[in-house]
Amino acid sequence: MLKRLDHIGIVVENIQQACQAYAGLGMKVSHMLDLPTKSVTVAFLPMGDMELELLQPNATGSNIADFLKENGEGLHHICFEVTDLDATLQSVREAGLILIDEVPRQGATGRIAFINSESTNGVLIELMEKTR
Repeated sequence: MLKRLDHIGIVVENIQQACQAYAGLGMKVSHMLDLPTKSVTVAFLPMGDMELELLQPNATGSNIADFLKENGEGLHHICFEVTDLDATLQSVREAGLILIDEVPRQGATGRIAFINSESTNGVLIELMEKTR
């Protein structure tokens, strides 16, 4: 089912400051996206065959803004790349895990769906089928 760890999502208050901090570790931003429909700006920092995904909310009331308000900056989710998202979701359902997204939706780089953290020991998991 799982192909590889694709990225780790980290919520930040100020994406420019966060990018500078990670630059101090030798990491560079490959690209940045503003996603107005999600009220978030995302920066991607490659690291080997995975990335860090920095998420800055751009509006109150969005999922990321709510997370930041409740939890502060930090780990938001981990994302696994899958070959066939529909088949993976079916397997996840059969295993009794709780899905946030019963139907895949479009993410920044492919189709995605999230598994509720209540099913995975407090860790929010994103599953992604990359757009080729």
